[in-house]
Amino acid sequence: MQLAESLDRVWRWMHKTSVLLGLVCIILLLMILTFLLPQAPVPPTDEAAFLRWLAQVRTSLGASASFLASAGLLSLRTSWWMRGAFALLVLVIITRGARLVERWNEFTSYGRGLQLVIFLGTLLLFIGWGVQLRTGWIETGVSAWPGETIVLPSHGKTLEAPRDTSSLSLRGYGLYLLREDLGLGLNVAAEDEDGDLVPLRTSAQGDAQDALRLILSPRDPDAYFALPSSRLIFRVTLQASPPDPQFRVQIYQGAGGELLTETTLEGSGTLFTDDLRVKMESTPLPQLRVVYNPGAPLTLVGGIVLVMGVLTETTVQAGWLSVPLRAKEKMPGQEEQEASEESGS
Repeated sequence: MQLAESLDRVWRWMHKTSVLLGLVCIILLLMILTFLLPQAPVPPTDEAAFLRWLAQVRTSLGASASFLASAGLLSLRTSWWMRGAFALLVLVIITRGARLVERWNEFTSYGRGLQLVIFLGTLLLFIGWGVQLRTGWIETGVSAWPGETIVLPSHGKTLEAPRDTSSLSLRGYGLYLLREDLGLGLNVAAEDEDGDLVPLRTSAQGDAQDALRLILSPRDPDAYFALPSSRLIFRVTLQASPPDPQFRVQIYQGAGGELLTETTLEGSGTLFTDDLRVKMESTPLPQLRVVYNPGAPLTLVGGIVLVMGVLTETTVQAGWLSVPLRAKEKMPGQEEQEASEESGS
C-alpha cells in the first residue's frame, strides 16, 4: 500500500508544470555552460589525452580546473549532468503523453495542441543533442595568424581567420569560432655577419628552416628552437599577453645545457650572440575554440518551442490567460460568477 502511494505521488509530481519548467531551465543552462566553459576535445575516458588537455587549461582556470573537471563541467556534452537531465525530461514527457492518451476527451482542442507543442519541442531538443553527440567535435587552442586561413586537417576544414574581436562567430551550418585567449606569435630568423640566413630547428629531428613561427599562449607559454651551427638552444617564455606582450628568452649551450644568458623582451627585439643576430617579431594571435555542432539549430528551435509551451501552460494554470485546457474544468472565477448569477435570479 505504501509503495502504491509513493508511486502515485511520484506520478503526480512528474505531471507538475513547475517540474517540467525546472528541467528545461537546467538543460538550457548546461548548454550555455558548454560555450562559457572550455570543453575537452576528448572524453574523460581517454584519461591520458584528457589529463594533457586539463594541464593546458589549468593556467587559465586556476585552482578551479580540478573541481570543474571532477564535476563533469568541462565535458558537459557527455557528462551525467546532461544525460541525467535529458533522461528525467524524457520520463516526464512519457508520463504526460500517457495522461494525454488516457484522458484525451477531457482536454479541449487548445489543451491538446499545447501538449503536442511541448512534445514537439522536447523531441527537437533531444534530436539536436543526439546529433551533437554523434557528429559534433571540438578543437581547442587553435591559433589564427592575421590574414591567413585556419587549417584543421583532422576534420578536413579550412576557415578564414576572424577579422573582428567578437568572442563568438558563425562559420557555416553548425560551425562556431569562440575566442578564448589572446596569445603571441613570434616570427624568428637568424642572420650571420654577412646578412645570410642561418638555419633554425624546433627539434633535433625537425628540418632546418630559414625562419620559424612560434606560438606562445597562457595555456602553452613555452617554446624552444635551436641554432645547429652554434649548438645553441633558445627557450622563449610568455610572461605577459598582448596588448602589452612580454616574453623572456634564455640561451643554453647545447652540449651541457648550461645557461649562458637570459633577457626579457617587450614586443619585438634582436639578440646578438656568436656573431649572429636573432630577430624576433611578435604579433597578437587569437586563441580559438572551434566547435562543430550540427544539432545546435534543432536544439535552439526545440528549446524555444518547449519554453513557450511550458510558459503558456504556466500562465493558464495561474489564471493569467483565460483559455480552458480541459473541457470539464471551469475558468478561474467562473464558479463565483455562476453563484452570483444564481443568487440574482
